[in-house]
Amino acid sequence: MLTDIDDADGALKTTREAVDILRKLVERGPEAFLPDLAVGLHNLGLILSGAGNREGALRALDEAVAIRRRLMEQSPHVQLEVERSLEALATIQREA
Repeated sequence: MLTDIDDADGALKTTREAVDILRKLVERGPEAFLPDLAVGLHNLGLILSGAGNREGALRALDEAVAIRRRLMEQSPHVQLEVERSLEALATIQREA
């Protein structure tokens, strides 16, 4: 894994590429790929935060929360994922 060898730039590039691919897949089949896009955005937010890009992290996590809330309407079991993204979002919001 790229983050294991301390390649933050590589991890960021790879995660952004994954999110871009997932966005294209969601266009073709939202039901199948929206959960994966939410995970990718959540991870992107964490990586951006670790790289010091607070604004980018907030945008990615906001989008992850919005998707997960939408998914939760259809499947209540997604509630835990919503909570995880909200907690990550709150942590970054607290950082000044």
